[in-house]
Amino acid sequence: SSGINAEWPLRPGEIKAEANGSTEVKSEVKAEVKAEVNTEVKSEVIDTTNVEVDPGVSGRIIKQLEYYFGDKNLPQDRFMLREITLDEGWIPLLTMLNFKRLANICSDKAKIAKAVEQSGSDLLVLNEDKNKLRRNPNKPLPRDNEETKAVANNKTVYVKGLPLTWNMDKAEEFFAAHGKTCYVKLRKNQDTKFKGSIFAEFADQADADKFLAAKETLKIDDKELIVMGRNDYFKSKNQNMKDEKNQKRKKYRLRLCVDTTA
Repeated sequence: SSGINAEWPLRPGEIKAEANGSTEVKSEVKAEVKAEVNTEVKSEVIDTTNVEVDPGVSGRIIKQLEYYFGDKNLPQDRFMLREITLDEGWIPLLTMLNFKRLANICSDKAKIAKAVEQSGSDLLVLNEDKNKLRRNPNKPLPRDNEETKAVANNKTVYVKGLPLTWNMDKAEEFFAAHGKTCYVKLRKNQDTKFKGSIFAEFADQADADKFLAAKETLKIDDKELIVMGRNDYFKSKNQNMKDEKNQKRKKYRLRLCVDTTA
């Protein structure tokens, strides 16, 4: 049993790591450092009557919240999965501010509530007291099966050759010009430094197809980018690994021949 309230329409799959292209990419949120925020839940009522939010900030708030509650992240995020079991899917805004990225965008609960109110999002639901959020019960998570994975993989692109100084904001700005994305993952090395490549899943297959079709024209500072579909990336990577193994075998056999004839 998952421990999820039966009224909460969640179908969590196993939490999986990326392995040879056969499973979904790890959640970005799992690696996200949590801001130090007091998580004591207060029974406050948030008044948004006279609250104003900059449209740009509001858009970033909604995009980040929809990522947390989205199809890609929610089934894989242990923190979120634990929190939605506590109160029929509701998570206090104060608790959501444990996410450093959201807190950096806006740490004002009233402004976050106002942004959700005005957004018209069909994924996010604000409670009556405007102090808690949950995923819309009418939008259950898709089942975790091979078909849904294949659909997601087909909409995912790989881009390499990006400036090492880029952060998530720059990456999202780049992809926003090409369509709505479900997630953007900055690939990092062992020292957690961005290594210039990204996986991004588009919300619509058509946008992914257009992006890949335009790969010859995609440049950053007049520098051409390496662009391919996620499936093609892993095929290429697996083939390179096979080629390297074959080369090592050939060198080993050659050394054996030399030692034998010596």
